Parts: sequence; structure tokens; C-alpha cells
Amino acid sequence: MTKRQEAALVTRQKIIDAVKELSGEKSYGEMSIDEITKKAGVAKGTFYVYFKRLEDVCADIAYDKSLKNADKIFKKRIPAKEKVELFIKESTKTVKNSTLGITQQWFKAVAAPLSGEENGMRKLEFDLSTVKKLLDEEIAEGDLEPATDTEGLSKKIVSEFYGRVMLWCMSDGKIKL
Repeated sequence: MTKRQEAALVTRQKIIDAVKELSGEKSYGEMSIDEITKKAGVAKGTFYVYFKRLEDVCADIAYDKSLKNADKIFKKRIPAKEKVELFIKESTKTVKNSTLGITQQWFKAVAAPLSGEENGMRKLEFDLSTVKKLLDEEIAEGDLEPATDTEGLSKKIVSEFYGRVMLWCMSDGKIKL
């Protein structure tokens, strides 16, 4: 990686860290790009080099947390079925531990992406592929029939989870996740 690429990653991370920090202090609706860039120590235009809108940052935060959760789960020596359950439990915990505003904006990036926007869909595709991989492990372990449609089943599992997250978001956290 070149020094310029490393510097770009550092700058991008500063923006993400600023959003995380601000989300502990105020709601998403109270945040402004000016405030985020000031906290990150970058120019306002720099924000738009890396993100189209604040929802993109929130989708990145959710995606990063999912990567870390999945990495820990795949390293565990437990049956694949338990790994699927643990992935959903850890994903739920991540949602609960994130601010409601960040979760709502992540979900908006998934449900209503802007033209050319990939952050929200990248998270959805990651969740689908992770659950499918875990289900495929269950077939390999003999816990699922070889003819099981793991792609279809992973879509059902992730759809159930995303539906619960959406209801939680729509109720401003009043409906139990």
C-alpha cells in the first residue's frame, strides 16, 4: 500500500470515528457534516470524497462490526448451528449497542440506497453469505440434509433478522429487538 493510500484510509477512519463519537453525544438528526468534519479535523469537502451521505458512514460502521463478529464466530469450535445462532445474537447485540440513529441510517442505506451506493448492500450481501456459509458447514457436519437450499434458507434467516431490526428502528427502539 502506498503512503497516499494509507493516508486516505486514516482520513476515512477519522470521519468514521467522529460519527461514532458524536453518536454517543447526540442523535443522528442533530449531527451535521460540518460538525463531523470539524471533529475529524478534515475539510467539509473531504467528507464527500469518501461518503455520499451520513447513511454511508453508518452502513460502514455496521459492516465493520459484522466483519469482526463473523471472524470471531468462524474461529469458534462449536457446531455450525450454534454459529448461526451466535451470528444472529451478536448481530442483535451490535444493533442494540449502536445508537438507534446509526442503526436507522444503516438500515436506510440498505433499504433506500442512492444510485451507485454500495455500502448498505455490501452489509446485506455479507450477512447473507455468512449465514449461507454457516449453513453449508451444517451440511458438511451432517446436521442438515445435503439437499437443503442453504441460499434460500439464509435469505429467510436474514430477512427475519432485518425485519426485526426494521420494526425496532421504526418504533424508535420501543419494540423489543
